[in-house]
Amino acid sequence: MQATAVFALADFAAVAAAGTLLAPGWVNATVDATLKLVAPAQGALLRARGRVVSAGRLLTVCAADVFAVSPAGDEVLCATLLGTARNIDNTSRPP
Repeated sequence: MQATAVFALADFAAVAAAGTLLAPGWVNATVDATLKLVAPAQGALLRARGRVVSAGRLLTVCAADVFAVSPAGDEVLCATLLGTARNIDNTSRPP
């Protein structure tokens, strides 16, 4: 598996986790992310788990771990990401 796909999955998981804390009408976007590849992404599928490290009004630090899952369901950590999401008040923008 290419690192691009692993990065995209990790980024989505982390920033989506950050988005769960936003007020209605707010959106977020990645402003920074660092991915560390720690093992080959080999298996039947990839699974990512995102979490919030520190939530603020304008910036949220978030993280994700990506696991390669074998056909038997065993997980091996293959990447970890630390990111920053910018929280944007979308309620004041015209439709």
